[in-house]
Amino acid sequence: NEAYESGLYDKVEFKVYNETDKVWLAAENLDGIYYVTGYTADENIATVFVPVKVSDEVGKVKVFGVEDDVYTIIETKTADGYTLLEDDVELSIVFENEKPTASIAGKAVEMNADKQSQNAMVAISVVNDKIPDLPVTGDTGMVMIVAIGVIIMTGAVITVVKINRKKNND
Repeated sequence: NEAYESGLYDKVEFKVYNETDKVWLAAENLDGIYYVTGYTADENIATVFVPVKVSDEVGKVKVFGVEDDVYTIIETKTADGYTLLEDDVELSIVFENEKPTASIAGKAVEMNADKQSQNAMVAISVVNDKIPDLPVTGDTGMVMIVAIGVIIMTGAVITVVKINRKKNND
């Protein structure tokens, strides 16, 4: 599992905003599983969800008690050397005909039965990109090129001065 091997999964943080009710999720973390306890209008006290290792599952966030509504999942922090998600994740959960359905960014996704709940779970995978290494500028190679250029220009100025003096003396 890449999340486990990198060891960086617990450096990522998310907040969840309920677009339908215009509130943030508040949840309690019990042994790595989050249980929704309510909502808040204040983002500063909204729950920060962090992926954890629960039994043999690594780098996952499990949230129980999410109602059928439209949510925005916002990545607020990631590991050093990685970029935050460009776009927030929109999750829509609908309960019709006694059956939940879900979509991510308007695209239907499979909901998996959950042994711990009468409803189902939606699996969302998030992958952060590494920040590319930028080429080093101003290193010793550049210093040498500038030094050689200065020496050449100094030699050219000295040559021009000598030629002008010689012409003036003649």
